[in-house]
Formats: sequence, structure tokens, C-alpha cells
Amino acid sequence: MNAALWLLLISGLILGAVRLSLRLIPPDRVGFRQEVLVFGLIAPVLVIPFLHSTLFELCGRFLHQLFDTLPPGMGDGVMVRLLLGSLLLALGATTVILRYQRRLLAREAPQHERRGEAEDLLRSLSYRARIALPRLHVTDRPVGAAVTGVRRPAVVLSRRLLDVLDHEELEAVLAHEIAHIHRRDVLVKWIVRAFAATFAWLPTSWAIPPLLDREREKACDDFAVTLTGKPLALAEALVVLWQSRAPGLRGGLAVTAGPLEERIGRLLHGRRTARTERQWLPLTLGPVFALVLGVVGVAEVHAHGLLSAASQPVETGAACPHPDR
Repeated sequence: MNAALWLLLISGLILGAVRLSLRLIPPDRVGFRQEVLVFGLIAPVLVIPFLHSTLFELCGRFLHQLFDTLPPGMGDGVMVRLLLGSLLLALGATTVILRYQRRLLAREAPQHERRGEAEDLLRSLSYRARIALPRLHVTDRPVGAAVTGVRRPAVVLSRRLLDVLDHEELEAVLAHEIAHIHRRDVLVKWIVRAFAATFAWLPTSWAIPPLLDREREKACDDFAVTLTGKPLALAEALVVLWQSRAPGLRGGLAVTAGPLEERIGRLLHGRRTARTERQWLPLTLGPVFALVLGVVGVAEVHAHGLLSAASQPVETGAACPHPDR
């Protein structure tokens, strides 16, 4: 049983264990739920260096009959090809996203009458959160509300968003974006995306990042309420963004139908976590460490396969009889 199939099997088992764990962990333990998700994301890759161990070889012999119909080309070398292709895909996707963000910031909308109000709120919230004052960009593009940039973060608001929110709702939305900056979610999201794109053939790489996004939004809701003390204002802002038919507003605050009900319920009933500290360090170092270990592990597994192939005895043809003299 080759390494690629082992990874798929292990990844599926880990994904099932993660989903079961999320059902057992209370919803207000947002930080713990995020840590479980990050572990589930990186755990299959941590197994790569051990894929040629004796245990896996014995289990592979036992399960060999289940996979004896595979094409002969499905060997360990396919992992190297998948890894190189995924790295190129991740690099291309990163380039496209960076170009989009630059165009987004370069296209500043005409002056809005509520820009000064938004800047004052942003300044007050940044002071309360003890972070440097981020830049504010108002755009005509359909972004709702978003944060961009890692070294110099900026809060991006659409003109339509300023048109439909009242003062308290706008404060709640800005507090939510400040929470993303405080938690360094942009950096964490970039690293998780790069990791998931590199190992895109694993089920955990496409199933876990959306779950991480949901937990991240709930953590930012909690932090926003800590800053403003107005959970109802944030809940009303979420409802306004969902009910509005103006294009581009549903993109703000990751508003989608399923998670929206859960987030509003947490805000209205006070089921929020009391932890508001930054959790970016473990969420960042885990995928980075696993990415490096995974690349090294793939190279090691491939080298082990080459050495094993080279050590196989070569069958020679029958010796030709010497002609009679």
C-alpha cells in the first residue's frame, strides 16, 4: 500500500475524529475548537516521515488486496508530483489574490460624508484594543467590510456599507475588523491557505479551513463585544447585511445563512468565550512546522522508494550455452 493512499486513509480518519470532537466541545470554547481544527489540518502531514516504517509496511501488506487493482503508475513518486503541482498552484493563487488586494486599495471611492465618523470610531477602537491605528479605505467595490495587509493592515469599507448602518452598527462592524487585526487573522489565514493548497489532495485540506473560518468569525464577534459592550448592535449589523439586497454587502463579516444564525444566537444569549487574547502564535506555527516537515517527509519517502527499487535484485536472462568446440 503506497504512501499516497496511506495519507488519504489517515486524512479521512482524522477528519472524522475532528468533526466528532467539534460536536463534543462546547460552542463557547472557541479557542480550543480552533486548536483542534489546526491539529486536524496538520496531523496527516506529520505522518509523512513515518510512512516507510515497519508498522505501515505490515499494515500495507494486510490491506494490499484492497488496492491490487490500482494502475502500476500509482507509486510513491506520485506524491512528489502532487506536491510540486500544488506548490505551483498555491504560488499562482497567492499572486492573483495579492494583485486583487492592490487594485482594491488603489481604487479609493469619492469622499463619503461618514468617513470622518468611521475614522473617529476606528481610532477609539484601536486605542481600546491597544493596537496601532490601521489605515481606512472606502471603496466602491463590493467588499462589505474587510481587513487586508499583514505588516501594515488596513480596514476596507464599501460605500454601500456606510449608507445602510447606523452609528452603533458601524462601531460594531469596525470592532469586528479590529479583532481580526488584533488576532493577526490575515497572517494566519494566509498560512492556512498556503498549507491547504500545498496538500490539496488531502480531505482535511479542503474540509477544515471553512470550519476554521467559522470559528475565527465567532472569536472576532466575542472580541468586538468586549470592545464595545454592545452585542445587540453587532447582531443587528449582521441582520442588516444579510437582509440587504445591495450587491457586495453579504461579503462583510463573512455573512452566510448557516453560520449567521449561530453567531446571532451567541450574541443574543451571551454564549461567548471570555478569552480574548491573541491565539495567532500556535495557529501560525503549527501549519508552518507541518509544512516544512511535510516537504521534508515527502522527499524522504521518495528517496526511500528509490533506494528500495535500487536494492531489488535484477533478474537476468538464462545464460547462453557455450557453443561446442
